[in-house]
Amino acid sequence: DAAAAAGSDGEPPSYALELTTNDGAATAFLANLRAMTDQKPIQFADLPEGWLAIPDKRTGWLYYWHQASNEVTWARPGHPNGAEKPFWTPATTWGVEVAALTKAKSILAETAAKYPQSLEEDDKLLQSDLSDPRVRFMVLVRRDEK
Repeated sequence: DAAAAAGSDGEPPSYALELTTNDGAATAFLANLRAMTDQKPIQFADLPEGWLAIPDKRTGWLYYWHQASNEVTWARPGHPNGAEKPFWTPATTWGVEVAALTKAKSILAETAAKYPQSLEEDDKLLQSDLSDPRVRFMVLVRRDEK
């Protein structure tokens, strides 16, 4: 099993990842949701023969599995930058996208419920100088969920 083989190698490699809304947090979040929703192998035309991309539900990244040898790697085979950065789980079908977005809504609603501020308090926060765009986004989501 490819997933078990990937897990036996320990944790995924460390990369300098996008952490803010300005440089890719939403892309990473969607990739992670897609990976949690659907972990079927993906066959890309540019992968060498026998290699499949597998979504990792812990990170949203793709790892690669060679069927015949059972080799597993985080580095994308045959790609010139394959070991330099992760490749995110891409959109594959509308069904996966709907499931991922439904999961996102659930996660955001659960998070928003942990903060019982009133609509007035949320509006005051939004009118203030919020320096972190992630906090602003969560306040907007929380307010709109109320």
